[in-house]
Amino acid sequence: MVVIANEGQACSVPLLIGAVYRIRSDWPVDEISASDPAATIRLAEPMHLLRGGNAAPRGSGSDVDIERPLDFIMSDGESGGHISTVPDVGAAIESIVGSCCPVNLNGSNYVWNCTGCHCTGYWQSWQIGATWEGYRRFFWTTVQCPCQRSNEQNPDVWFSLSCPSVIIKGGNSHVVAGSFNPPCETNATMSLTCIAGAEKIEVLDSGDDWQEIRGVAKSGSIGDVAFALTLEIGGETHCKTQTLTVAEVVRMDVTSPVQGASANPPPFMTGVDYPFSVTNSPLPDKHLVVPFCNVATLAEGGFEVADFSVSMNLVLEPEGVNASSLPCEWELIEALPQMSGMLRHEDSIDAHFINPKQGGVYRFIGRCDGSPWTQANIVLPLCGASIDAVFDADMAVVASAMQTLRDTKSWYQKQDGDFGDKWFYDHNVMDYIGRVDNTSWPTVWRYNQITDDVLNEYYRMGAVATFRGVPTPVAKLGNFMAGYGTETVGVWRILRWASQFIRGMANDATGSMSWAVGEDFASSAGTNLVECTTTLATNMWSLVAGGQVENDKVFALWPNPANTDNHAETLTTDFDHNRQFLSPGIVRQTPPPQN
Repeated sequence: MVVIANEGQACSVPLLIGAVYRIRSDWPVDEISASDPAATIRLAEPMHLLRGGNAAPRGSGSDVDIERPLDFIMSDGESGGHISTVPDVGAAIESIVGSCCPVNLNGSNYVWNCTGCHCTGYWQSWQIGATWEGYRRFFWTTVQCPCQRSNEQNPDVWFSLSCPSVIIKGGNSHVVAGSFNPPCETNATMSLTCIAGAEKIEVLDSGDDWQEIRGVAKSGSIGDVAFALTLEIGGETHCKTQTLTVAEVVRMDVTSPVQGASANPPPFMTGVDYPFSVTNSPLPDKHLVVPFCNVATLAEGGFEVADFSVSMNLVLEPEGVNASSLPCEWELIEALPQMSGMLRHEDSIDAHFINPKQGGVYRFIGRCDGSPWTQANIVLPLCGASIDAVFDADMAVVASAMQTLRDTKSWYQKQDGDFGDKWFYDHNVMDYIGRVDNTSWPTVWRYNQITDDVLNEYYRMGAVATFRGVPTPVAKLGNFMAGYGTETVGVWRILRWASQFIRGMANDATGSMSWAVGEDFASSAGTNLVECTTTLATNMWSLVAGGQVENDKVFALWPNPANTDNHAETLTTDFDHNRQFLSPGIVRQTPPPQN
């Protein structure tokens, strides 16, 4: 707005509230006034009138500032409130942000709609949008809605007791505390006391209205420890009570839909040390076992291990206590030979060992809110280490020896029983003995023991090795060698079959299969040894998996990719069948003489 004044002319400025006017004129202007008496005018040199004050001066004129102060007043009552200004410029409430209960706006007034109150505190901080004469400004103020105002005479609203519902025996400390938030200054006192079950807690520190406590004895029932907070105000006594339970973590249950029959099954008791030694047998350390057969299938491309999980659950007493609000910790403390799968938990009393694909020994610990740790052992038992290289080298020796026998012995000599005993039966001449192992990838003795109860030490067999990637009884490889040898030498087939019953050791289905494959390999020139024996190993495992052969040991063991490192060169007097593994006798003895 521009006001052009002639020299000596009186000028009245219609002021918009909040604006600052800068007036400039080339001639003197007398009796300058504003439309509002509250405005202040500072007169300087002759000027002409421009709003905004950004115009560059013209001539030698100077400026005059015209300002009007404005006071905002926010008032509230029982049912609403009002905004006003001094001077009155027709201000209105455009918006209210932050109200606890709904309000209805009407010009400069607001009215509470206090139904279903959800106030978050005794006083509420509001942002009020006000408008006047085309201007808008935002202001902060503090108000109190009627529903809260009615609480001024009700101490139960602003007097409370905070108490955990559960604490753990021997665990972390917790605080029981009173809260006192009156709307105005009061002369009040509070006191906190344990009114039941005091012997179950230890008070570490305290004040008039708080105690830091720790559980020292398990509750006999839910909520048998009680606290009372007493408030004395205005000659009246008010009281709040809360109960809690001192829970104890007593054990860890470990379960899985695919678990097997453990020789020493869970549960695991809290505070007990549960190490796991792979050599403890016949009674192994406590563990849950998952047999390989329960999760694996043999496809054309090899084994496929299905996804599965093992659940670990901390069990608390007294029965029925709810510890869902308490934090828990879980850790993997050992994975032998290495970790496979994942430990999953959400800081709760439940954890899960998810989708391992490799056999081994896995050990976990868990605790609830600082309780003593509880240990758990999960065993996916590995079979003996891989003997592929040992077998291939041994077969080269056996092939050479059989060729020599074929070329140096007569047909009648080859059919003689003594000949058969010497080269295919006596002194483990065609048997692998001992237990295959690897120091870094060890097999668990309980699930891969040799036959220790046989009197003749040379028959301490029965171990399972990894052969062509498949758990395979090493005795079956001796059957393959014997079948190969008898066919190569030229032993009459009816005598080979009859010798099983003469010796009282008839082959089972896998033994007969291995013997027959050995015969076929010997009679099929150009057959690849690795391909032939790979097919043999997978077919024998399938017989066990199909229930045609009872061999729980083979079925339970997980393949072991490591190479054997306990293969002995010779049979000595101190040979340990449980710790060493020996090739058949024919591999270790001097090739037979030419006559």
